[in-house]
Amino acid sequence: MVAGSAHLDAALATNRDAYRESTWLLGLLSIPGAPATPAEIVDRTLQALSELFSAEVACVVRRVGSRLVVTHAYGTSVAGTWLSGPAALDALARGRGVTRSPVDRADLPPPLQALPIRAAAWVPLSAPRLEGPAVEESLLALFRRGGALSPTETQVLGSAVNRLRATLTDA
Repeated sequence: MVAGSAHLDAALATNRDAYRESTWLLGLLSIPGAPATPAEIVDRTLQALSELFSAEVACVVRRVGSRLVVTHAYGTSVAGTWLSGPAALDALARGRGVTRSPVDRADLPPPLQALPIRAAAWVPLSAPRLEGPAVEESLLALFRRGGALSPTETQVLGSAVNRLRATLTDA
């Protein structure tokens, strides 16, 4: 009977996790349609992404020369600027998301370098152009202590960024 109880407990925990993640995902997908300013939409999206992915920080950064400037952030403070790491530059050059696990310390903002960040993602928020740099090269970056992002998580993150990009373009 104990083994059956353990299986039931595990099934209930899995069900609770799935329900919680589905609720967060639905909330995330509803953000772009809610009446708000572009800044509020970005802030709400970062909060939802941080919660959905158990991220230490979710932020939007803009590339200025060789540096990344934080324009919006949720979670651990990463305000200010830091040098563009290889992963951010790779994401901007390719025009698509890049994930890393483990994370090279050169890719972390200084406030996160002392933390055990084990996974990160950088997804271009600015629309890629066929020739020349984007008008304003920006990325959504996500850093977490947990393990690598799964292919499903990476797809959800990419979809969320696409929706955010479309919303901000229409604003």
